[in-house]
Amino acid sequence: MIWREVELPLAMPGILIGMLLTFVLAIGATAEAKILGGQSVIVISHDIEIAFTYSQNWPLGSALAVIVTVFIAALTLAALARLDLDRILGRR
Repeated sequence: MIWREVELPLAMPGILIGMLLTFVLAIGATAEAKILGGQSVIVISHDIEIAFTYSQNWPLGSALAVIVTVFIAALTLAALARLDLDRILGRR
C-alpha cells in the first residue's frame, strides 16, 4: 500500500523518462534494420545516416533528424495527454 501511494508516484517521472529514452533509442536503431531487412527495408534512421556520412548532405540529414524528433515528440505528447496517471496510480 505504501509503495503504491508513496514510492510509485515519486518514481513515475523517472519511469516515464526511461520509457521515452528507450523508445527514442529503439526508433534510432539502424543496425537491427540492416541485419534483419537488408537493403529491401530502408528506415528513416538509415536515411539520416546516409545523408550525414556517404552523401555528405548535412542539411538533408539535419532536416530528417528534426522531422523524426518532432514526430516522436508529438506522439509522446499525444500519448501523455490521453494517459490518466491519477487513475493508473490509484490516486484519489
